[in-house]
Amino acid sequence: MLILSFASEYFDERGLISMLSQVWTLPFLFALWKLPATTNKWTMYTILTSALSFPNPHAIQVSWCSINSNTVGTRTVSAAMYNMFVQASGIISSYIYRDDDKPLCSFLSEVANE
Repeated sequence: MLILSFASEYFDERGLISMLSQVWTLPFLFALWKLPATTNKWTMYTILTSALSFPNPHAIQVSWCSINSNTVGTRTVSAAMYNMFVQASGIISSYIYRDDDKPLCSFLSEVANE
């Protein structure tokens, strides 16, 4: 996160630098998609841990809201709105999947049952 934040300040680019965290996960998702279900559990652990250790651009996006706000009043409102939407997205995403929406991947179901 620190490297992303410094890079966004150095290059004065917030949007493209923030998207790097999404690009980080693509090779790991592709690997999960192509690996057979008989893959070693430690290999899967390494891939999943690496995929979930993506750099979080949250600090860049908060500073982006602050930079785009001209006055103290609008900065306060934009920071509060940003925080509310981030919290709401977390709440929504935690309730969006039902039990019948579980992944059909046999490896993941075996790991969950262990």
